[in-house]
Amino acid sequence: LGLFKNKVQLQTVWYRNRSSNQLIGLPIAATTGFNSLTGNFDATVENSGIELDLNTVNFQSKDFKWTTTFNLTVPRNKLISFPSLENSPFANRYRIGEALTSVPLYHALGVDTDTGLYQFEDYNEDGNISALDDKQWFEDLAPRFYGGFGNTINYKNLTLDVFLQFKKQQSYNYLRSGATVGLRQNVPVELLDRWQNPGDNNPIQRASGLGLYPGVLDTDNQQRESNATISDASFIRLRNLTISSGTTEPQ
Repeated sequence: LGLFKNKVQLQTVWYRNRSSNQLIGLPIAATTGFNSLTGNFDATVENSGIELDLNTVNFQSKDFKWTTTFNLTVPRNKLISFPSLENSPFANRYRIGEALTSVPLYHALGVDTDTGLYQFEDYNEDGNISALDDKQWFEDLAPRFYGGFGNTINYKNLTLDVFLQFKKQQSYNYLRSGATVGLRQNVPVELLDRWQNPGDNNPIQRASGLGLYPGVLDTDNQQRESNATISDASFIRLRNLTISSGTTEPQ
């Protein structure tokens, strides 16, 4: 789309692609010398999205010109079908309708005010928290959208280019590498906000030294694989800044 004698130009793309017969690494015994064996599975994956590219000439005169560029990508992917997924080695890794970049996690419920240990949702209500039955919370770590915003200013023979990059996404936070004081060294200061006495309402469970208070190590490992380790990791940054001198006329 071009407007105002092409001073405003917009290009958009929508796409959707489905592919089947996926190649997936099938886990095998380490005694074979390999971690996995590539197999062909009758699964269907859909990739879709929208891409937008906008270019504008904001001002133009004999000696001065200011142009802007803006691009945006909104990608999506999901697993459409996977026959007998629940009976395959990938039953706890993939879910129909979820993105392939989604990760299964425990659902963290905070710290028990009486015991000082991390608590998690018991999905099958069997009184036991296990990866097989209770990693039912999915978080997508792929970017929700990303793009860039740039401005170019020309004044006679001087050119200024400024380009900003942005991305909306989630990622792992400090709890991924350690969620308990005393189990690891050089832990973040945030872990000091821990449970210490019955009735305390703190986000971090009780500390534990080499003696290991019963249950602390298990709940620490589970917390590091829970949705509590996922935080907003969106950003905008200056990607490029250039000042140059030279003719702006085409050669």
